[in-house]
Amino acid sequence: MKETFAKRLYSARKMLGISMDELVKRINGAVSKNAISKYEKGLMMPNSTVLIALCNALNVKPDYLFRTFNLELSEFDFRKKSKLTKGKLESIKEIVKDKIERYIELENILGIDAEFKNVLSNIVIESNKDVDKAIAEIRNYWGIGVNSIHNVIQLLEDKEVKVIEIDAPMEFDGLCAWANDKYPIIVLNKNFPPERKRFTALHELAHLLLNIEKSTDDKVREKLCNYFSSSLLIDNEVVAKLFSLKRKNISFNELKYVQQNYGVSIPALMYRLQEMKIVSESQYKSFYFKQNNSDYKAMINESRYSSVEKSNRFKRLIHFALSKELISVSKAAALSGKELSELLELQRVA
Repeated sequence: MKETFAKRLYSARKMLGISMDELVKRINGAVSKNAISKYEKGLMMPNSTVLIALCNALNVKPDYLFRTFNLELSEFDFRKKSKLTKGKLESIKEIVKDKIERYIELENILGIDAEFKNVLSNIVIESNKDVDKAIAEIRNYWGIGVNSIHNVIQLLEDKEVKVIEIDAPMEFDGLCAWANDKYPIIVLNKNFPPERKRFTALHELAHLLLNIEKSTDDKVREKLCNYFSSSLLIDNEVVAKLFSLKRKNISFNELKYVQQNYGVSIPALMYRLQEMKIVSESQYKSFYFKQNNSDYKAMINESRYSSVEKSNRFKRLIHFALSKELISVSKAAALSGKELSELLELQRVA
């Protein structure tokens, strides 16, 4: 019990992103920082009064702090920028762990245990040509052809990939992991525009599925995953047809069409065109500086992909479990991390 309580207390504190000193303040000094440290190390337990104070300060129910762990996660594969502090990264990790745990608990209640099959594991990835083979294989296996993927998140969820969106700083791109060695997890920043969500989701999918030698340089690995994401969003043949001739200028309307219809951001598309030698390196550099212009940024923002990219499978499963009376509204609130009042309307029968 002490070990479970220790881990849960640490997790709850890190999810809020607060220090032990801050926690002591939030419980009005009911115990010292040294006592909090001992709780988190599993060396001692709080009395009932302190327990309630901790729960109120951490915004968790008492049963959360004693709930056993049924989840094993691989190391998180972060896409991160240097501006993210260590404390913020730890907070994101614990928030993600909590969400994944609740997701899998809900699936267990519903008797869902579909294992994901990685059909790309036998394709050794060393170059873009190898990535092209992997893309052809997954397009065929998933039956998606070379047309535009209307909704990337829905596609992934339909294929047994658990997609979780979190409210995070713009410095956080995404991460991926395997849960219990069989559930692929992709985490996205809910604040991103749709094109960036789509690209990031498939980039994380690449990290999960591509068989890239562990010793591969990080920059090379990232480029291979970027190429996978970009090429799955819009096939090389489609790009070649849309931009058939090498030329000095490409109009904004041409770029806008692809962003709006294929959900590929204009900056990502220009990089792809340079990679395919449809535009020159100097043309790409010129665009790179131009895109930072406020007027040009506004033009890009006004040309967003029209489809909504949002994870909704977990919410649908909550509704389904409630309609089948497999869980109570209070349990639905606990699984959703919402207040009971927010979920009372879920009892309404359509």
